[in-house]
Amino acid sequence: MKLYDFLCNDCGQKFEDLVRELSDARCPACESANVEKQLSAFAIGGSRA
Repeated sequence: MKLYDFLCNDCGQKFEDLVRELSDARCPACESANVEKQLSAFAIGGSRA
């Protein structure tokens, strides 16, 4: 399962969801399946020598 950022096209709620398939995502606020995957921010870790 993967963690994705979504935006609900019905109520505008932004949320994260851990889903197996993108089609499984539902808005936690209004329970709509009319959601859109958003670009996720990510961090690159490292150490300084």
